[in-house]
Amino acid sequence: MPVLLLSLPFLAILLTRPVLRRLALRNAIRRPREAMLVILGSLLGTAIITGSLIVGDTLSHSIREVAYTQLGPIDEVVATTGLDAGAALHARLGRFRTAHVDGVLQMTTAKAAVASVAKHPFSAPRAQLVETDFSRAHAFGGDAAATGVTGPTPADGQAAITTDVAKRLHARVGSTVEVFVYGSSPRFRVDRILPRRGVAGFWTDRGQRSYNVFVAPGTIHRLASLHPGLATATQPPQSVVAISNRGGVEPGAGLTATVTRELQPVLRSLSLTASPVKRDLLDAAKKTGDSLTQLYTTMGMFAIAAGILLLVNIFVMLADERKSELGMLRAVGMRRVSLVAAFATEGWMYALIASVIGSVFGIGFGRVITFVADKILSSGREEERLSLGFTFTRQSITTGLVIGFSIALVTVVLTCVRSARFNVIAAIRDLNEPRRHKPHRRAQWIGLSAALLGGCWTVAAFSAGEPFGVMAGPMLVLAGVGPTLARRLPKGIVTTVLAAAVLAWGALSVSVLAALAIDFQIPIFVVQGLTMAAAAVVLVNQHQGAIGHALGKVSRGSLDVRIGLAYPLARRFRTGMTLAMFSIVMFTLVYIGVISHMFRGQLDTTTKQAGGEFNALVASNPTNPIPFDRVRTMPGVRAVAPMAYVGANFGRPGEKPQLWALSGFDQNFVVSPPHLKDLGAYGSDVAAWRAVLRDPKLIIVDEFFLARGAGPPANRPHVGDVLSMADPQSGKARRLTVAAVATGDVLRSGAFWNIDATRELFGARAVLSRAYVRAENPTTLSRTLNTRFLANGADAESIRTLVESQMSQQLSFFNLMQGYLAVGLAVGIAGIGVIMIRAVRERRREIGVLRALGFPAPMVQRAFFVESLFVAFEGVLIGVLLAFVTSYSLVSTSSAFGDGLAWGFSPLQLGTLIAVALGFSLLATLGPARAASRIRPAIALRIAD
Repeated sequence: MPVLLLSLPFLAILLTRPVLRRLALRNAIRRPREAMLVILGSLLGTAIITGSLIVGDTLSHSIREVAYTQLGPIDEVVATTGLDAGAALHARLGRFRTAHVDGVLQMTTAKAAVASVAKHPFSAPRAQLVETDFSRAHAFGGDAAATGVTGPTPADGQAAITTDVAKRLHARVGSTVEVFVYGSSPRFRVDRILPRRGVAGFWTDRGQRSYNVFVAPGTIHRLASLHPGLATATQPPQSVVAISNRGGVEPGAGLTATVTRELQPVLRSLSLTASPVKRDLLDAAKKTGDSLTQLYTTMGMFAIAAGILLLVNIFVMLADERKSELGMLRAVGMRRVSLVAAFATEGWMYALIASVIGSVFGIGFGRVITFVADKILSSGREEERLSLGFTFTRQSITTGLVIGFSIALVTVVLTCVRSARFNVIAAIRDLNEPRRHKPHRRAQWIGLSAALLGGCWTVAAFSAGEPFGVMAGPMLVLAGVGPTLARRLPKGIVTTVLAAAVLAWGALSVSVLAALAIDFQIPIFVVQGLTMAAAAVVLVNQHQGAIGHALGKVSRGSLDVRIGLAYPLARRFRTGMTLAMFSIVMFTLVYIGVISHMFRGQLDTTTKQAGGEFNALVASNPTNPIPFDRVRTMPGVRAVAPMAYVGANFGRPGEKPQLWALSGFDQNFVVSPPHLKDLGAYGSDVAAWRAVLRDPKLIIVDEFFLARGAGPPANRPHVGDVLSMADPQSGKARRLTVAAVATGDVLRSGAFWNIDATRELFGARAVLSRAYVRAENPTTLSRTLNTRFLANGADAESIRTLVESQMSQQLSFFNLMQGYLAVGLAVGIAGIGVIMIRAVRERRREIGVLRALGFPAPMVQRAFFVESLFVAFEGVLIGVLLAFVTSYSLVSTSSAFGDGLAWGFSPLQLGTLIAVALGFSLLATLGPARAASRIRPAIALRIAD
């Protein structure tokens, strides 16, 4: 519908104005290859937008798929700790039914480690024992296929395992597996393998794998009772009631709010709350998918901008080439509006075809990005992995088509309006338009209006902490006063000063935002890059004459150079558009390359910040935790700081609570804790940690606390912020104050609270199952722990290795971003080729004159190469310098990307990028340059087309 509505004026022209229809169609029909060049130049924008939307679809779908594989018909979960409390819960909810609920299922779970029985066993340290009635589970929710449960309930000594357990242990039906839980290690015979789906895949921990072992009812109670002395040091079994809302897997989540209200009277007496597990999962999927869509669309805006500039350049060249024809039409009485209508209708046809083709290309583009992203996201630690399944929706395709078409159409119409303003006599004689020495009065009033708007925007933005206004408002003021100043002062001086001022503010504005503690996200860098590139191009274009003169002197008056420079120096507007194409893309590529290079050099710093003096992280099974007193006595171990590790619902005032990790620490951790980014009122790291240990109303969070998505968080935590924290099971809440802010949470420790308060709020679930360790050789210790404490589900790793793994993922995403933005560079290079092709046609008479005067064919060819290299090199140089200035300014005055970053770049990477840009620009010029050198003078001077 949007495309149809935008197309109605042009369809009306085609149907009711035969003269304009012929004018619009004749050039496209006569010159199909050139029409194809226009289409190719404009379809890339649509492809980029569509591809970005498809990436978001894929990520959102991949996370939503967890709702089917690990929840199925389960919409809400009510859980309690201990079997006695579970009996009361099951008694109250066992027959719970309302008009919105179609199933209630009782389960008992316990964390466990599981291993194969073999000489060299395979193990799964993060597994889960599950008890439930299989007949009820099969019928749960009314859709047996969605539950994944088949067959009867396992008998004593037998177990049904999921496909994930089977793959991990290399087990099959008839195999024997050993389970380590509550100090016991019973063995079970595998009687069937269940898919990771619905109830069979029920899993609420992190990760896309479900390591479930289903056993006979009563097994967990028996195992927990065998060693009563361990009860106080282990996490009791969890009694769970799963509730299925009416409707399918996803539609049922829409009833969560209603069902939760209906459950409240029943659960109030038990002091429990219902967790909306599926709704939270689907919300997270949407938020993450939208975030990645925004990231790629935002980064793609640089390539889209390059495509827009290419489109402008092409239509300006078309207008210049047809200047005599357009002048004749105006001379015989055609009104300007009719001329614009005919020219714009031709552009509308190109835009429509390009958008349709571009949306199809976008599917393949999104597939490539998804393939690379899947390789990145499916690497690293298992609980952090995310496998992507490529998918797209019709909405994404149509949205990409509409946005791409709208951008191309607006660009075409505005360019046609500008091109239609010419002197009729000069156009007929094919003369250049005389330059205005002073701006038109209309431009002055428009500029003053823009300056006033920019001033108001700036004041409001500084008052409200709005980042875009802080950055762009002053730039708008500077640009707006330009026409007024240029009417009273020399235009060249005014342009130079104002462009330099815009450049200076653009380089400093991000630092100003950071100094004012104004939160900003990735789109701010798009504004910075585009505005600074525009100012730099204006500045360079203003002084092209001096640059050309200097190059002429350096080349000692070489005729090849003089001829090659003549055209870009005479056609400043076209040259400026091409410079902008190259500069904005090179700016982004180099900027990301610099940031990526700086991150590569931060391994030691990040490791030190994450662990302090500790250098290994050890996790274990909370129902059978590692005895950390034994770890303290191991050779090479210098310190051990055990922690309780639980999930809590955190929320800021006015925001929806979010499940986040919480680590409860004691005095052992304070000896050599991780470094803090903001110490608040404390004089040292240790003082801040000790304050939290003393005061249960204080908490420490990291700078990315509660953040989802890419780039800097939208709402950073600050010292003094007030948070609410609640136990997801009981709903018991605490009101806490942020005492200090740590650096990024690369170890996934979450928020830090003192252990006594953690035990008080979370009860028996606050088990010391995780520890920071300081050892002489953390790598060797980790291997030893994983072998010696296999029965405890040991999962130990050096902190340096964990940091390396996460940084590797980050750097891989930087590389993916650069590859994504390379499409914009391809647009710029294609633009050089298109412009050269158009230039050969437009300058055929001039080339014929040169050849008739005796200029050899190689000289003409070299002149085209000089022209291409000159424009490309200027664009590359502008982009590189802007990236250096802005990245250095950001790193030296702001911690938006982290503390302690040392500015630097990779000479090899930069040199390769420049060589590729310049080399392919020359390659794109090769064909047109050869065509120009082969023009026969007699033919070029005799005919017009």
